[in-house]
Amino acid sequence: MNKKTTFDWKFILFLITFLALTIGIFIFVNRYNEEQASFVKEAKEKGLIEKSEKEKRLEEEEKERLEEERKRLEKERIQKELETGALLPGYNFARKAESYAYDTKEIRMITRGEKEYAGEKVVFLTFDDGVNTSITPLVLDVLKEKNVPATFFVVGGNLTEEIAPIFKREIAEGHGVALHSQTHDYTHLYPGRVADVEAIRQEALDTQQACKNLLGDDFHSAVFRYPGGHMSWNEMEPADLMLEQNNIQWIDWNCLVGDAEPEDIRPTTAEEMMDFLKMTIKNAGNPDVLVVLMHDAIGKNLTLETLPQIIDYFKAEGFKFGILK
Repeated sequence: MNKKTTFDWKFILFLITFLALTIGIFIFVNRYNEEQASFVKEAKEKGLIEKSEKEKRLEEEEKERLEEERKRLEKERIQKELETGALLPGYNFARKAESYAYDTKEIRMITRGEKEYAGEKVVFLTFDDGVNTSITPLVLDVLKEKNVPATFFVVGGNLTEEIAPIFKREIAEGHGVALHSQTHDYTHLYPGRVADVEAIRQEALDTQQACKNLLGDDFHSAVFRYPGGHMSWNEMEPADLMLEQNNIQWIDWNCLVGDAEPEDIRPTTAEEMMDFLKMTIKNAGNPDVLVVLMHDAIGKNLTLETLPQIIDYFKAEGFKFGILK
């Protein structure tokens, strides 16, 4: 009886030892294989061990699949932006306007005679002093009906939540948004008719931020028009340099409808406004690249009334319509 019991315990002890050794060997071999596989994979990635043809083919196929997927998603995103009129990140217009958006500095140099131009005829309809709830939406209606774009130089102080839907229409319907200071206050911006660089800088940045508040942080306008025009003030070069350092270019105009001229010469009928515009075009320097100054401020009803004729005139003259970026 005692011999059998002793034999049984020895056998059980043998089994336990055998199982422990087996499990230990299994764990060791498994870990070794994992480490070996990891080492081989890392070595292949580093080029220390050449991959098999099958591995190379599978890896290439996976890269191609991922690239195709990336392209598909990018195409879908762009198509959605085109359909919805979504803002092109980093710019002042929607993606669908990209094909007719022109570099502001280049257009400025052409209109000032600082650069030669031999391309197609292009006109930039520009509206200063918006946005508001009375004239701006009606201007947008005309532009939509005529299927032409424009660039709106907005005053930051006007950009309230109330006008947000109208402001967003400017982007969604294919127009450009540009900066026209925060206050439009001549005495603050140009004390003694001399440019105050710090005041201009702050107002340009404040207007940029006001636009972002309504359009999102992806918005950036690289286009600025000095209130009253660059041509009207003194010692502008430091302000110009400051704007350029902030990735912003300024631009004036080389023809206008006269809706902000002194009352004694300001047009009072649509016919007079058309005549005024044609007269200024004759003095534009380069008649093939025109930047037209207009206003969508409250009370500019005559500009609104004449706008269809202005657009028809440029179409009849063979002009392409662009926006500024």
